[in-house]
Amino acid sequence: MSEKEFKAASHAVAQLLKDGANGEFVVIDHEPFPGDAKDYIGKNRTVRVFYSGGKFDNHARNRYDHEFEVSVEMCVTAEAETDLATLMDESASQLELAAAMASMRTSAAIADEQFNDLLGLVMDILGDPANQWLGLEKYRIKGNDFIEVKKDRLLPFGEYAVITGVLVLGITVVEKLQTSVRPSIREADTLIIEGEGD
Repeated sequence: MSEKEFKAASHAVAQLLKDGANGEFVVIDHEPFPGDAKDYIGKNRTVRVFYSGGKFDNHARNRYDHEFEVSVEMCVTAEAETDLATLMDESASQLELAAAMASMRTSAAIADEQFNDLLGLVMDILGDPANQWLGLEKYRIKGNDFIEVKKDRLLPFGEYAVITGVLVLGITVVEKLQTSVRPSIREADTLIIEGEGD
């Protein structure tokens, strides 16, 4: 059975992101995101790509327009930034300690900024005109566009903060359905049942 177009396009989105990540984030294929905030630690800037549903239209001779969505899930983790050297220095003056506390950036603020940066990177890669065909053959897809982006609530875990979200990409392809070849009625065997008359 030949690979369906929606599957090829979904894989192409993941490959574009892998090729364009340039060390800024990591793309995972099938591994689900953790369910507990502490399990995100060490997985900063992670992206997961998957087919999330679609609909069919314009049926003609085993061909359908398949309008579907590919979800690009994003996750960032962050740790608070503080001037620990000053805070741990017993000889530091009250003025120096106050300055160190004032310059502290919370993990929530850092995670929020990093998520926005990650979203921007993903949008730049997928929205690049050079990637109009998602790296597939020209005209193999009929169109693709951003549909929506959702940013989930922040998950705190001690000094860490986690933010997840999803960018939804809409793609249209033409699916060719593979059907079984069945013999016509003329080619099929004919069974005649003879019954007794009254």
